[in-house]
Amino acid sequence: MARCIFDQVPLAQRNVVTWTVMVEGYASNGQMKAAKDIFEAMPQRNFFVYSSMISGYFKNGDVEEGKGVFDRIKKCDLISPILFLYNRDMLEVWMKQHS
Repeated sequence: MARCIFDQVPLAQRNVVTWTVMVEGYASNGQMKAAKDIFEAMPQRNFFVYSSMISGYFKNGDVEEGKGVFDRIKKCDLISPILFLYNRDMLEVWMKQHS
């Protein structure tokens, strides 16, 4: 339902918030393929959407994809100290639980 409404909104009227809401919705429900499709189509990204993707991948046990997204943040100079620490800690916890 949300995707249908999103798709009907003209591209010029979408903003980083509407894109991020779609990514977060998919990621929080474990639908990482759909989240990635929206994420990759975004004309502009902020640290919230990166965090949604990283969190979604980690929660689904896909640490390598999560790390890949995290590495892209560093290249874009969007990383904030809080986001860095949060995602680094998530990775460490996940690795301890699965080693």
